[in-house]
Amino acid sequence: MNNWKYIIVFLFAAILGVSCSKDNGEDKGQEGTGDNTLVTVTPDRERIFLKNPLSGWVTYSGIGSGLADNYWDFYDNLPCADAPDGSGEVSVWDYSNVLYIKADWADLNPEDGVYIWEEQYQDYSDYARRLKILMDGAKERGLKIALTVNTNSEDDHDNSTPDFVREEDPSSCYATTTGSVTVYSGYPDHPVFQKYYEKFVKALAARFNNPDEVEFISGLGLGKWGECHTFRYSTETTIATGDDSPKEEVYDWATSLYADNFTRVPVVTNYHKFVGCTTGQGSTGDPDSEGLLQSAIDKGFSMRHDAFGMKNSSWGYGQWERNFIAARRYKVPVIGEGGWVQSSHDFTSDYANARELRQGEYDEMAGAYVNMMDFRYSSSMSTSETYSWFNDAFDLVLQFLREGVYRLYPNQIHVPESVSAGSTVTLRSRWANLGNAYFPANLKQWEGRYKMAYALLDKSTGEPVRVFVDENAALQNVVKNSMQVFDTEITLSDVPAGSYTWGLAIVNTQKDNVPAVEIAVKEENLAESGWFRILDVTVR
Repeated sequence: MNNWKYIIVFLFAAILGVSCSKDNGEDKGQEGTGDNTLVTVTPDRERIFLKNPLSGWVTYSGIGSGLADNYWDFYDNLPCADAPDGSGEVSVWDYSNVLYIKADWADLNPEDGVYIWEEQYQDYSDYARRLKILMDGAKERGLKIALTVNTNSEDDHDNSTPDFVREEDPSSCYATTTGSVTVYSGYPDHPVFQKYYEKFVKALAARFNNPDEVEFISGLGLGKWGECHTFRYSTETTIATGDDSPKEEVYDWATSLYADNFTRVPVVTNYHKFVGCTTGQGSTGDPDSEGLLQSAIDKGFSMRHDAFGMKNSSWGYGQWERNFIAARRYKVPVIGEGGWVQSSHDFTSDYANARELRQGEYDEMAGAYVNMMDFRYSSSMSTSETYSWFNDAFDLVLQFLREGVYRLYPNQIHVPESVSAGSTVTLRSRWANLGNAYFPANLKQWEGRYKMAYALLDKSTGEPVRVFVDENAALQNVVKNSMQVFDTEITLSDVPAGSYTWGLAIVNTQKDNVPAVEIAVKEENLAESGWFRILDVTVR
């Protein structure tokens, strides 16, 4: 009878992806932890989509007139020939949990003191109505949002800088022509521009500095397309002889403005070789760019690049960018965006077809160890980048979720099966990362938000009775091919005698220590509360 019981327990453990043995201090050279039992965990490589912070695919949208009326319907039922269920359709939200909303400053803040996200202005304009549609739709689908704001009107048919800036002081703005339309952009070094932009960013942060709703803010909104290159400053004498002497002061002002106001949500800015410069192309980068970018990183900025896959050495993603981000691997998270727009660009100088284009973008982003990739939007949605990813390269969509994003899990755990109430014990876990990206637990805006924790779980409900947070486990160091061992000393004070289950999770310390980062373990071994169930334990 005892033998049959042992076989049944062994088979159940194998199904759950865990196995147990007595810790004898001979764990591949690791020093043992007393009488603990060693639990070996098999990762779940089949569960594709882990909904984790600053991780995965970002789906684009915008509040401009190009937003299709059927945006949500189309993305809820996107045509995909290789749909896993054979239906020929997928919901994008089964693969992406962030909605990226692009907007111009003038649309969000059309009059001084008017912000269209406020309830009293939700019918103020078409832009306000579109913003509400997007935010409501994201909430209904359990998505977080990300925001980017552009102040530069070049290549647009409408002003991106609000008219009231120019109306107060005409010298604060300059004119450019898009087709036959004259548009105005603010000089970022001009005091009137800075006065109103500061007021706007503070109002934006008052509403969106909320990690429960917002994944990241993509600043700084300056320079051409908001990408921090091809600037024009008020010190220029002619366009041809543009002066970039204000760039360091402006960059310091703008990065401080965002970093000081978005204290709980990650802020992101572009890395490339022409930061703050009056040009955006050339074979040789500006010598000040690396230092400026590092100053942003030191303030807590994450990095992004918006021309992945573009091979032109003058204005594409080149060796300068590769070297810059390689030197900061696992120190700062990266968000990737492809450069070519399939519906409006001729990309055949780089790629023969759309499949090759998607592969080129994927490979370049993999080389940058990006945390997030892009499903970009086009008003012609059947020719959009999102449509292309799901129909020309669906295998790469899945590959990024399997191999690109961080996928942490504890492959070995040492815990006791019996302890005395009030005693102090040392628990050990060894963590691995199946993905290329790192988990940026060291982000300034997160302020120790995500920590590894053990719990004593109620055996019947799976709810934690007592939680023990490890304040010292540096989860950001758990990177691919570099496992980390964490020893956690806990004291079982105020724990009633009884039978429990050990639990392990990465918790949000700012939200009652609830599990907040999905780990790559088999779902059947997770309690409904989100804790990974390790082993039963008796508290004497």
